[in-house]
Amino acid sequence: MPWYSLSEADGQSTYRYLRIAMPLLVILLGASIAWQIFEPAPDCWLGSISAYYYTSARAVFVACLCAIGACLVIYRGHTAVEDLALNISGLLAFGVAFVPTPLTDLQIKPTDAVCRRSNVPTESQLATAIDNNVFALLVALSAILLVALFLRPWKGGKPGLDLTGDILLLGFALLLGWYLYVADRALIRDYAHLVSSVTMFAGIFFVVLMNVLRIQHASKPDRTGVQIACLRWYWLVLALMAASVAVLSIAAWTGSFDHAVFWLEASLIALFGMFWVVQTKELWA
Repeated sequence: MPWYSLSEADGQSTYRYLRIAMPLLVILLGASIAWQIFEPAPDCWLGSISAYYYTSARAVFVACLCAIGACLVIYRGHTAVEDLALNISGLLAFGVAFVPTPLTDLQIKPTDAVCRRSNVPTESQLATAIDNNVFALLVALSAILLVALFLRPWKGGKPGLDLTGDILLLGFALLLGWYLYVADRALIRDYAHLVSSVTMFAGIFFVVLMNVLRIQHASKPDRTGVQIACLRWYWLVLALMAASVAVLSIAAWTGSFDHAVFWLEASLIALFGMFWVVQTKELWA
């Protein structure tokens, strides 16, 4: 008998730790941004959470997004469609972290000096950093694709994992990513952050919707008391997400609220954290 063996309880503990990690990472990111906002006087409010990449909060910002992205990719959804949405959002979290919002989007004003921007590179330095980050990400994704191909079910009844959806997603992402990296890196620098952010949040919204439908369409005898209670919270999170997107997107589009994008990002992140806590209660066992 080996000196150490894994049990079913160990697997359940690992699953629970993975679920607990997500809201803790959201708290870590929120604490860093909050310190950056309120530590100086007057307060340091920027137009978006992504803009804090160029402040002393950069390390926590990048680390949290990468860790959250890894958790979303590792976690398996209830269905193949939900799992695909989690994987897309997780991969794009790395894109948000590795390709910061363009310097032209910061709209630096004289009053922004209070924010103590400590990590603002030149355009040339930023371009070099983005090229490096994207190259490393594409190489890592290529390695993951090879691993996924190896782990899929083998012929002859060998054990494996059904990773068809993951393989197709990675294959498409790599074809598009390598093509853009070789053909037009400027396009990546200018638009990858925005596209990654919007698509990541869309995937998160879809995951919440899928969980609402999962319980809503289940036969009533199959629903547990915990699921019925959680369903109410899922509906609340979904409604608040939709309202935040509608109201704050209009405010950002019309320019009637300078910090609309910041509060839109903050509200969606906080609401997803709330959803994750409720889902953890539902799936704890």
